[in-house]
Amino acid sequence: MLGIEKKKTAFLYCIADGQFGTIKIDQKRLVIGNSHNSDINLDGEWIGSKLAIVGRSSANGFYFQSVSDKHIWINGVYRDANTHLELRDRDCILIMNKEFSNWLILWFRLNIEEIETKWTKVSYSEAARLLPMKWHQHDKKWYICPQFIDNRVFVNKQIITDTTEISLGTTVKTESICGIFTPGCFYYEALAAQSADEFNAEPGQVTSFGRGTLSIDINERTVGSFFKKRTILRDIHIDICSGQMVLILGGSGAGKSTFMNAVIGYEKASGSITYEGRPLDDLRKNENAIGFVPQDNIVREGDTVGNAIRNAAQMKLPETIQRDPAEFNRRIQHTLEIMGLKEKEKSMISKLSGGEKKRVNVAAEYIGNPLLFFLDEPDTGVDPAQDEIMMRSLRSIADEGKIVMMITHTPDRGIDYYDKVIVIAKNREKQCGELAFFGTKEKAWSFFERHSFEEIVKVLNDEKEDHSSAYVRKYQKLNPGREGIQ
Repeated sequence: MLGIEKKKTAFLYCIADGQFGTIKIDQKRLVIGNSHNSDINLDGEWIGSKLAIVGRSSANGFYFQSVSDKHIWINGVYRDANTHLELRDRDCILIMNKEFSNWLILWFRLNIEEIETKWTKVSYSEAARLLPMKWHQHDKKWYICPQFIDNRVFVNKQIITDTTEISLGTTVKTESICGIFTPGCFYYEALAAQSADEFNAEPGQVTSFGRGTLSIDINERTVGSFFKKRTILRDIHIDICSGQMVLILGGSGAGKSTFMNAVIGYEKASGSITYEGRPLDDLRKNENAIGFVPQDNIVREGDTVGNAIRNAAQMKLPETIQRDPAEFNRRIQHTLEIMGLKEKEKSMISKLSGGEKKRVNVAAEYIGNPLLFFLDEPDTGVDPAQDEIMMRSLRSIADEGKIVMMITHTPDRGIDYYDKVIVIAKNREKQCGELAFFGTKEKAWSFFERHSFEEIVKVLNDEKEDHSSAYVRKYQKLNPGREGIQ
């Protein structure tokens, strides 16, 4: 039986003078102008009765034809008047009058489904928090550049590595958002997780490495059958931002591992887990977007450090990168460097110290470049000096814009590196784990009236008095919001 190809749906998003409109391209020829006879009628005398024509060129092809003497830029490149363009997804067309006093932006979006893109308008300062870039201003102009070595960012559909000026109609694409700069504001859409090849794309492809918020809403995690169902974790509702390193703390049997497994998806819990507003299941479609390092070592001790990381890279990195020897090697060298293992590249893993072996395990998971990085007691059996190196490495990973969350039995060793702490306590009244605290480490000490994380754990484990339930009630009464106590 012959298959029938489904027609793609296309939209032009029009931005002018603070106004935002949508045009669905569903015909072969649509005239854009300010006349009542125009198929697409826009306000503004400068536009003229016939500014441009858009339409379908084939079942899944679309075109733009300028029919005026206005200035035109397409994806940041100046084009002659009366230019013709076969449109591609996210093509940006900037049109200005001869005096450069009026402007119109047309942004082309291709969508297989009959779904209109949802846009959000924010200020430049808010855009700076959304985009993984360094920003600076000079002579009233804004400039951006990628913030970290792995922050691949597309500006005007071209990958950038150096400082680039933001101008009217500049488009930016990261893994998590796609947006456009207009005078004084930034319009953007939140994107779903990309496929594995897109997620680690080469120049010229859609790519990844963006920033986002991990929103955790766990109503309850239950175990047992219908008649003997028991709740072991409940009522955890928090937001964690990219770039944060978070400690998961709690007393014995409180549910720390259950919480981590529920967030990752290893254990089912009622509620929702989202990243940048999208279900975490979208992110899980790329199996390397979420990294997890278990307690036990998972690399072969009969191998060298370099070979172990190369083997991990061959399993985790997409073919597009593996076919590029220079890029493939760059990823490996960056991983060795950030984990403090460059000098150990040729060493046998069996000859390494316990702390070095742990870092090889972390490196083998990090090479996949996950956005969310979870670690279960990565410092078990590691001496303080090696643990310090581990914590510095994890801090550097978080500083790349990733979310790092970890459980440890020696929390005070890394006390200077955490941004926030989650404290889960066993509510003895309800016999299940609940949120007793979420916020900065300084606020945690004040909240628990203790001077260290280990003292907090000790008071939660007190069998004589039920401090845990009291702290749960205290935190709930404060009702600090999703970002916790700042």
